[in-house]
Amino acid sequence: MITTKNETWGFHGTLRDRGFDEVSARFDQAAHELMTRLGLTADEARDVLDAPIGRHMADDMDARESGADLVSRWLRDRKCARAIREAAGRASRTRTKVFPITFRGIAIAMKSAMDAPELAGLADRLHDAAAHLELRGDEELDRGRGKILARRADVLGFLADAIEAQLTDPEVPA
Repeated sequence: MITTKNETWGFHGTLRDRGFDEVSARFDQAAHELMTRLGLTADEARDVLDAPIGRHMADDMDARESGADLVSRWLRDRKCARAIREAAGRASRTRTKVFPITFRGIAIAMKSAMDAPELAGLADRLHDAAAHLELRGDEELDRGRGKILARRADVLGFLADAIEAQLTDPEVPA
């Protein structure tokens, strides 16, 4: 059974406040219908129902309607379906797995896991890009963009150093 993380607001809280019976069952039915119709994971479906769109859906629910029937009805309406899909997109983006690298007390989030050779290649590319930006910064000092390019070069160099530090000893933050 899929349960809410937002019992106060969203779909679950609104149904409870409106005095509906079997609120948890309706929530579970709606979540499963979202999973089936939109290909969402259980967590993504729960996040959609816990979001403001879930509250609006619950406001529109008829007492005789199941959670699955409500989702089906909303998905047939173009505007409602778009709102649900947008909420589902936000839910899936917030669930992107992050692989952190910590360097000098700063955590750097990477959106995909990389093995050591891939990380080493990324560090090399970052060092090359930083060197290129430093050269461009020297050339454009008189136009006022040199400081911006130099700062970007510093950031790329910092990222490359962080990745190399993680490769050297992944257990100990640099």
